[in-house]
Amino acid sequence: HGFATNADADLSLIAMKALAEIGHPGLMKVLDEALRGTHRPRRDAALAILASRPDRKSQQLAIEEVLKRLESAPPDNAMTSLLVRTRDPRAIPLLLKHLANSPTNRATLINTLVQIGDQDIAAKLLEHYPKLSNNERATVLRAVGQVDIKTFRKLAPDALASNDSSLVNAACSTLQQDASPEAVAMLIKAFDS
Repeated sequence: HGFATNADADLSLIAMKALAEIGHPGLMKVLDEALRGTHRPRRDAALAILASRPDRKSQQLAIEEVLKRLESAPPDNAMTSLLVRTRDPRAIPLLLKHLANSPTNRATLINTLVQIGDQDIAAKLLEHYPKLSNNERATVLRAVGQVDIKTFRKLAPDALASNDSSLVNAACSTLQQDASPEAVAMLIKAFDS
């Protein structure tokens, strides 16, 4: 416990992981202090430990830290994993902000939004649709097809008419899953043209 709180940064990381493994009673205090500290690797290690623990208090501390980080930076893999697992709706506006402002990892952001959002997420994704690359549009098409098939059917004809294989594949695969008369008619029309 002393190494986790007072040692140099590298030793502190090892000690925190050891405390987590043995279930030390002072672990939560150590992790909370690490999250509030200035040493980035310690904060990351504390978040990883908290996110892996099943108890409610650990999950709550972890999601609060993730929400705080999302205010200034897009999510990394560990943050995304926690968001998908907890499905905290408070993350949606923060993720949408990063979708608009961050050109990297948009596909991951879109998939995360679909996994944690409700039926209203399709409309929010469509606001960003015109500004996205074709691969990102394909991801949105698949996502919208999962949560709002009527809206997807409005987008599908343009995707099928495009010359971009990712858009055409996304539209075709979702229309195949839809299998409604409208979907079949769209596929036939696209095949004929």
